[in-house]
Amino acid sequence: MIKVHPAAGDPVERCCFCREHTKHWYKPNDVACCVHCAKQAEPEDVPTKKQWFRREVIAIREWFM
Repeated sequence: MIKVHPAAGDPVERCCFCREHTKHWYKPNDVACCVHCAKQAEPEDVPTKKQWFRREVIAIREWFM
């Protein structure tokens, strides 16, 4: 289990694991993580911000193809 925190304001990003919209963040890696995935994840499972960003770029490209 990892500890996530709600973001200030209304930013909504996609969870780094399931890609569902979330307002929660895993602060050590500065990535979005929903509460459900946070309950199942361990710190070593969480991608770096660079890895997470790259996955999002790939997912977005796939969506447009």
